[in-house]
Amino acid sequence: MKKIILAGFIIVIAFQICFSQSNVLTNEKINVFTDRDLYITGEKILISLFLTSDKKSNTSDLINKTAYIELFNKKQKSVLKKKVKLIHKSAELYFMIPNNFDTDNYILLAYTKTQKYFCNNLSSGKIISIINPNYVRFDSDSSVNYSQPNKTNNDIVYNDIVLNTDNNIYKTRDKVNLKISFSEINKPEKLKYVLSVVRKGTIKNYQNKIRIKKDFEAEKNPKFLEEKRISLTGIIIDKATGNPIEGKEIYLSGLKTEKQIHVVNSDSEGQFYFSLYNFIGVKDFYLTTESEIPNSKIQIYNEFLNSCIPDEKVKLSLSMTEKELIEEMYLNQQLSELKDSKISFKKLITDTLISQFGKPDFKVYLKNFVKLPTLHEVFDEIIPSVRVREENHKYVLSIYDEELNLNYNKPLILLDNIPVFNVDEILKIKPSLINNIEIINKMYLSGSKIFNGIIILNSNSDKFCRIKLPENAKFIKYQGFTNSEYPIFPVYNTNEEKESKKPDFRNTLYWEAGNMTADANKFFSFYTSDNCADYIVNLYLINEKGIVSKRTKTFIVEK
Repeated sequence: MKKIILAGFIIVIAFQICFSQSNVLTNEKINVFTDRDLYITGEKILISLFLTSDKKSNTSDLINKTAYIELFNKKQKSVLKKKVKLIHKSAELYFMIPNNFDTDNYILLAYTKTQKYFCNNLSSGKIISIINPNYVRFDSDSSVNYSQPNKTNNDIVYNDIVLNTDNNIYKTRDKVNLKISFSEINKPEKLKYVLSVVRKGTIKNYQNKIRIKKDFEAEKNPKFLEEKRISLTGIIIDKATGNPIEGKEIYLSGLKTEKQIHVVNSDSEGQFYFSLYNFIGVKDFYLTTESEIPNSKIQIYNEFLNSCIPDEKVKLSLSMTEKELIEEMYLNQQLSELKDSKISFKKLITDTLISQFGKPDFKVYLKNFVKLPTLHEVFDEIIPSVRVREENHKYVLSIYDEELNLNYNKPLILLDNIPVFNVDEILKIKPSLINNIEIINKMYLSGSKIFNGIIILNSNSDKFCRIKLPENAKFIKYQGFTNSEYPIFPVYNTNEEKESKKPDFRNTLYWEAGNMTADANKFFSFYTSDNCADYIVNLYLINEKGIVSKRTKTFIVEK
């Protein structure tokens, strides 16, 4: 009886824990902010991300270290993708808008894997308008304007915040001093802020809800949500039956500059998970199994959504009253692309890749030796720690460790960093195609896998010496992190800087994001450009639950 009661108690507790975790996970969201909502092709979209949750828990901070960002066109297809590391639940980056984009409204969306796999819908997608000057039509009816979806409910004007500039009218290249004041009863506590100073008329603040279709049941494998490093997930199946293949070693190796090698086993569902060393940009990888598995197929799970299902389609219509603004922005964009006029960006380097294997125990360059006709003879004559022998009518390699007086059978063989398990194929390679050979003649631990030494062949061929590769092997391009970056805007402290002939026609005067201190007042300073126009200061404050407060202030720049 006691056992039954204890078992029941454990089940109840487990259910409560699971429910609690699921509830926490599904209540997180990412707030997306851009410097403005109206852009010209060729410009940069400045982006700030903040991960928040309406639950008082550190779960999101522990699990989600990666944010996925996509830009969707009017056909609801992804046209730009980024992956960024969240530092203290936030990140800053930019998108460069290609010059061939169509004039239309686009949806910018950011999310975590937890949101993708657990939430019924994601955080609101932010609508931005992109104008291609070569393909733009203005409606003669001045009453026609943007199709206007509902603004986000979180777009709240917070009356206890006061924005003040030291003047209302400024000259070109003048310094603007901005003061943010809070009432005594509502001082900021644990708030994030985004400050944007842009040309008046370029802010709309429209958002759109996005619905998604889950790719697979991530609940069966919670480690798929661990995003402390870059991760790659997939499944190995039987091509004929579609059934998962369990307990097979899957190898993933980075090519060219990303010399990584990882080994995992497929689980009972045929799924596998790789946690990779962090890297920047899109890199080439090779995926295979240790032995040839007949009729097998390796599939990679898609990390990005690639398409979206918005609650409503938002059509872009431009009136003649907006023509002057867009023509001015286009001219400013062209002037800003002149040499020495571009805004520079400071990168926040998050990680650097280290050499996985370190210094080899033995390394030879074949050009320093007499040319031999076969690799079999190269191993026999030049590399004494490697032995070639025949076993069951197939060749095998072994490595001898002189220090421990041990012989290791079946070492890991890497050709240009791809694992090769067929020694016969290796020995077919002409020595003239090999630049150098490195030997690690000791047991090597990588994760939970122990290699019996490593033989590394670096070739001067870009085709892997045309060896025969397993049928289930595949080459993939995999996206790493985008470094967090923030713009560095011009400063005109001296008369020489103010009188400089270098043009300054920014469409965004200033942009900054960060943490708001607990002080009652906060001060910012920035400089106007050479463009005379009306400008608007937009301040967004985000609390821990993701609720956004907004305040604005306008000023004029004239000659």
